[in-house]
Amino acid sequence: MLNVHIERTIYGVIKSAKVIDFDSADKWMENRNDWKSFDAAAAVAKALGENFIATDAGPNVSPRYDVTQLPKVGDKVSGAFNGDSYPEGKVVSISKSLRLITTDTGKKFYRIRKSGSWRANGTWFLRAGHVYEQNPSF
Repeated sequence: MLNVHIERTIYGVIKSAKVIDFDSADKWMENRNDWKSFDAAAAVAKALGENFIATDAGPNVSPRYDVTQLPKVGDKVSGAFNGDSYPEGKVVSISKSLRLITTDTGKKFYRIRKSGSWRANGTWFLRAGHVYEQNPSF
C-alpha cells in the first residue's frame, strides 16, 4: 500500500505529492482508505508522476480505489499463483493502453479491467522482482 505525503491548496487542489515510508508518517499522509472516488485517486496518481496510475477494484471490493506504481521496461518480474512464484524474466514492452505487459520469456500479462493486476493464462499474476518460492503448506 502506498502512503503519500500530499500538500493541498485551501481549495483542496493537490500542490505536491510524494510516496513516503509508513515510519515517516505525518499529518498530510493519505492512502487508499482516504480516496473515495476514482477521480480522487487519479488526481493523486497524476501528482505523483507518469509511473503511477489510479485503479478501481470494483464495487464489491474495499477499499475500491487505489494508486499503484507501474512496472517499467527492464524491471524483473515473476508469475505468481496461490503462494507460488516463478521468475518470468524482464519486462520488454508495455502497451500504451497499459492493457498488455510482455516479458522477454514471451509471457503476456493482460490487465484486469481498471485494477492494478495483470494476469497471464487466466491464472498467473504479475509480481515485481525475481521471486522463486513455493507455498510451504504443501
